[in-house]
Amino acid sequence: TLALRLELGGEPTLTEVLGRTHATVLAALEHQAAPFEQVVEAVNPQRSLAHAPVFQAIFNWQAQDQADLGFEGLSLTPHALGLAQTKFDLALSLGTISDGQIQGAIEYDTDLFGEQTIERWSGMLESLYEQMVQRQEAQQPLGLLELTSEVESQKRVAFNATDHALDSALLLPDLFAAQVLKTPDAIALVFEDSTLTYAELDARSSQLARHLIFLGAGPEARVAIGLERSVELIIAILATLKSGAAYVPLDPEYPIDRLSYMIKDSQAVVLIVNRSWERPLTRVEALVTCVLLDEQDTIERISGYSRKPLTDTERLCPLRPENIAYVIYTSGSTGVPKGAGNTHSGALNMMRWFLSMVTLGPGDRMVQKASVAFDSSLRELFPPLLSGATLVLAKPSGHKDPRYLIDLIRERQITAVIFVPTMLEALLAENPLRADLVTVRYLVTGGEALSRATQIAASNVFECARWNTYGPTEAAINATCWRWSFTYSGAPPIGTPVWNKQIHVLDAALRPVPIGVWGELYIAGAGLARGYVNQPALTAERFI
Repeated sequence: TLALRLELGGEPTLTEVLGRTHATVLAALEHQAAPFEQVVEAVNPQRSLAHAPVFQAIFNWQAQDQADLGFEGLSLTPHALGLAQTKFDLALSLGTISDGQIQGAIEYDTDLFGEQTIERWSGMLESLYEQMVQRQEAQQPLGLLELTSEVESQKRVAFNATDHALDSALLLPDLFAAQVLKTPDAIALVFEDSTLTYAELDARSSQLARHLIFLGAGPEARVAIGLERSVELIIAILATLKSGAAYVPLDPEYPIDRLSYMIKDSQAVVLIVNRSWERPLTRVEALVTCVLLDEQDTIERISGYSRKPLTDTERLCPLRPENIAYVIYTSGSTGVPKGAGNTHSGALNMMRWFLSMVTLGPGDRMVQKASVAFDSSLRELFPPLLSGATLVLAKPSGHKDPRYLIDLIRERQITAVIFVPTMLEALLAENPLRADLVTVRYLVTGGEALSRATQIAASNVFECARWNTYGPTEAAINATCWRWSFTYSGAPPIGTPVWNKQIHVLDAALRPVPIGVWGELYIAGAGLARGYVNQPALTAERFI
């Protein structure tokens, strides 16, 4: 038994790998008389009863000739005997048979590998050998040889078959305007003791939109919004979208340096705040026009604009689906805030898919509790307003108080909720009764990994349809979705691609890895952001 270490660095060609292997084996054969037990003693690896020391996979080349064994009057047929146990995790044995062909067997530990896995590996090995004997492959880097079979390739195509026709010309303001025409007198917004109908919300946001256009807001411009959760916050977001500009949400609880950076980096033309929120103003007011919503002069000026629906002809230039709708800042892996610019078409795709899953309508109520500086807030803001349901705003900082949220769900008869798993765990720790959450028809989780324990605990109090979602800010919130299933015994997965999106797991050379092999997750399709605002180098690096 020879334990060999083969150097595969430097992206060697097949010819180079064969040369290295040849040299390594020849050198090792000089020491083939050394008992393996002495090798183990010299290497002195950390021992385990779970596997063999030094190596766990072995290759056997059966080079001996097979002699004919014959007895007069008897016909003999070889018969493979099944093994009661295997010595190693994995053993591949090959040898030649009489007609020059190579055959062999794979022995494996059934505690570690399933039969289907070994069958797939066997197919990969055969495919690899077929490529290796083709002359044109000899100078190809070994890493570029294809392991994936045609069957697996077809599975990947089927996995990403997410095409769903949408009206590509629609915009978020168009969808809201259509809903206003359907249900003008329905309650659109509830915040503590305040309520607005669809018609009232449309009128007030149209007035503010006209004021923003006067101040220079329009397609491809950005409007920063630094308001706490309130009626004015929703009006400001809708007004910005109506003006054609992209809204840049700011969380007033962020450090001043971060807020100042986001306002400057986004090159916002307008900053919407209240006079009570003055912390960052002294640093940016020279760079941006500030709209103080609670100042009497501002209130009077905005009230003087028309309350009629705003048209595209009133904008500084036509608004198109490929224009940016919002910019959400995320630190991600760089540690420096960067603004992902997401388009109207991407947001529209996400909203239409979400509403196909969470079928809201008049009579439904959805709570908005996430910070608007997180992209998850869009799933709470827009689905109710685009479907005739009611958007119920949690009080400022209410998203941090699980008992308050339980009471809000019960008292406001909330029918749809979205939770980050850690917040869901905090809510469950309050031991809510089923009666507290009985009105909830839809529960959606996302933003973090959902544990099996949390999934089970939530199912004991939420008797409703439940989904787990995944997606980065750069991909319009949701890239995949999984409907909760208890026949799946492992940790809840992230699911399959949503409408018009594709998921690929690739290696370092951007080639698909075989199913079950670790790789890097890549997202493609509708909803992908246009890139990072004002950061072309980082955009070129990440959006490939």
